[in-house]
Amino acid sequence: MAAAIVAALIVGVLVGRSTAPGTTLPAGAPVGPTGVSGFDRSCTGAASAAGRYFTVMNSPTVALDSKASRETIDQIASGRMAGELNAAVPYLVAPYAAGTIGQEYRAGVPTIQLGVPLGYKILTCTPDRVTVRIWTVTVRGNGGSVSPMQFWRTVQTELAWQDGGWRIVKGWNRDGPVPYWTQRPLPSRSENQVLVMRVARGMKSFDSLP
Repeated sequence: MAAAIVAALIVGVLVGRSTAPGTTLPAGAPVGPTGVSGFDRSCTGAASAAGRYFTVMNSPTVALDSKASRETIDQIASGRMAGELNAAVPYLVAPYAAGTIGQEYRAGVPTIQLGVPLGYKILTCTPDRVTVRIWTVTVRGNGGSVSPMQFWRTVQTELAWQDGGWRIVKGWNRDGPVPYWTQRPLPSRSENQVLVMRVARGMKSFDSLP
């Protein structure tokens, strides 16, 4: 879990839960597509929110700062889910924030901390609840003593419309699929091709979202 980096903070510890009361965004909170609010109440609006939440949680200003992580969680997750995610910060964020990469980042060492949603698929959609699956890659490293690493994950989130915005209420994530030449241990080429295509089939680029 810890090796999954901050991407796991969003969904790695999510388990099935009932919808809880929403969390109201603070006044002046940034809005989509540059922040974590302002997304349309639509299927694609929820998908855009899910992708943006992943990106924000994996940005260096959030992923390498425990306080910023908690503040962001309170904006994107709901009730009990927000509590569970906040409880995971000491295990999933703090070690990196206080560790070498966090220290060197704050010292000005050029740092890569980037999460990119590659594609999405809307699995279910109602006016109040949407389930989205995204395929992601996160890169972490710097120009100092932390060699860049990549983390490929499939992320599924269920979002509920609460207090005028989309909030994460359920979800899961798992490793992969990984492009063939980067995965260890290596599956057969045909097995990996089947896995990649099964996840990617039907997904659309986030560039297609409004």
